[in-house]
Amino acid sequence: MIPRTVYLETPLWNELCDQGVDADWLLNALQERASCIVISTQLVCELAGTFKSTRFEDPFRRGRQLFSYLQRFTTARIPCLKMNNQLLQDEALLACGLSNGFNALLSTADYDQMVAQIEKLSNGVFEPIAEEFLKSRKALARDSRTEVREFVSSRPELRSRCSEVSFGEFIRSVHPIDRFKVLRGHLSKEFPDTELDILNQVTTVLLRYPGFRVAHAMLRADMYTTWRTACAGSLARDVQDDCYHLVNSSYCDVYATKDKPQSQYAPDVLRPAEFRFYDGNMPLSDWLVRIATE
Repeated sequence: MIPRTVYLETPLWNELCDQGVDADWLLNALQERASCIVISTQLVCELAGTFKSTRFEDPFRRGRQLFSYLQRFTTARIPCLKMNNQLLQDEALLACGLSNGFNALLSTADYDQMVAQIEKLSNGVFEPIAEEFLKSRKALARDSRTEVREFVSSRPELRSRCSEVSFGEFIRSVHPIDRFKVLRGHLSKEFPDTELDILNQVTTVLLRYPGFRVAHAMLRADMYTTWRTACAGSLARDVQDDCYHLVNSSYCDVYATKDKPQSQYAPDVLRPAEFRFYDGNMPLSDWLVRIATE
C-alpha cells in the first residue's frame, strides 16, 4: 500500500520538539496507519536559520536542540522532497519527452549528504556555506517581493480589481495568456539557454495537464502573492516562505500547519493536497495520528 504522506510546515517541527514527541513511537503509529511524515530541504534550511535567529535567548542552543531532534527522524530515513526549482525542472523534462518520469524525493546520495549536514548542525557546527546559503535565500525572497510590488504598482487597474474580489475569484479571472507568461518566466530561469519556441511548447504542455503539480501550484502561489500585494500594498516576509512550503507539498497527500491565516488561501494554492490546521487543542502526536486515518 502506498503510504499517505503528511508534510509538516516548519513551526510544527518546533512544536514536535517542544512537546517531546517520541520519534519512534510517532513513526510506528503512522506506519501502522499506512502514513508517513515527509520533510524537505527547505525545512532543513529554515531550521538552520535558528542559529542566527533573534527570537531565542540562546539561538545556538536552540538550533542544536532542533537538529538533534530532527536527526531522530532522518535516522529512520523519512522521505525528503527536492527543492521546488528541481521539481519544476523534472516536470519540464518529462513534459518535453526528455525523461520517462521522475522522483519528487531526494536521491540516496543527496539524502546522505543532507543527513551529514544535519549531524554537523546537531553538534553545533554551523559552517560558512550554510550561512551563505541562508543569505542567498533571503536575498532571493527580498528580490521577489520587490518584483511583485513593482509589478503591481505599475498596474493601477490590477490593484482596483483585486481589492474587489476574493483570491478564489481572482484566480478564476486571470487570463490564460497571463498564466502562460508567468509559468514561462519560471521555466526561463531554470533553462536560461533554451530557445523561446521550446519554452513555449513546454509551458503549453505543463499548463494542459494538472498532473504537473508543482508547475500549477507555483503558478497559483504567484497569483496569490500578486493578489495579496495588490490588496495590502505590500507582502509580509513570511508569506513567500509559506507559499514555498505549499508548492513543495504538491506531491504529498496532506499539508499541515499551525498558522491559521493560511487557511484563507492555502486550499486554493494546494490542490490536490489536503489542508490541515493544528489548533493545539490536543497533543500534536495524537492529532497527526488522527489525520493519518481521516
